[in-house]
Amino acid sequence: MALTGLALTDEIQALCGRPTNQVLLTNDRCTRWQNEAVKKIAEECPDLEELQFTNTESIDTTVTLLYALNEITLGDISEEEKVCHIFDVFYLDGNETRQLEYIHPDEFDAAWPDPTHTDIPHTKPTHWTRQGDLSEGYVKMMPLCLTAYCDDDLKFVGSMYPREFTTEDTSEGRLKDCDEAIIAYGVWQGFKAIGDDMKAALWRKTWTNPDPIYGEDYGELEKIKFRSSREHGWDGNIFYSRYE
Repeated sequence: MALTGLALTDEIQALCGRPTNQVLLTNDRCTRWQNEAVKKIAEECPDLEELQFTNTESIDTTVTLLYALNEITLGDISEEEKVCHIFDVFYLDGNETRQLEYIHPDEFDAAWPDPTHTDIPHTKPTHWTRQGDLSEGYVKMMPLCLTAYCDDDLKFVGSMYPREFTTEDTSEGRLKDCDEAIIAYGVWQGFKAIGDDMKAALWRKTWTNPDPIYGEDYGELEKIKFRSSREHGWDGNIFYSRYE
């Protein structure tokens, strides 16, 4: 379960000592901070189970270098949610299915400095990379697809951004067990807006504290990272082997 956007706003305002829609801590501002926190969590913790997606229907192969990420609709999930990270790309063709190899954009450009030149033979794609913004950018694939192999499915595996909260939103967020982190980020921003630098510094460490000194705790963001890593660690008996 997760709190609604309105409940998160109420918590942020109450902890800042302004439990109503007041100047500096308006509902609109608190909602903006909530969405900032959710975006940062999605980018920093891409292995959260509730953010995973696999898409095999949105994009087919064609004779092009760039495939737009905003054309990927996330299965049965609302189209309000956008691609955050791409982990893997597959070319799907029965027994000829292949996983494309990811290479860094600089290596990609070095390998194909003029990728659309007619001297480069078209065939099935073998390599991919990213270009542009996380959600509004592109996946680049080479070699360009031969016409005979067009209209085959591409499979994308990755993570998404949760939908954004609207002001006084009465629906629950997608992120599970992340309310304390979202609230901590909002309270940090709230005290910054009020001008209480001391309390802002304390709440910043509540939000993120990757290197705690003696007597301190990790921040809520780091706790989410640890938790998501542990959850995946049980798959395949990584943490426990029945053969021991």
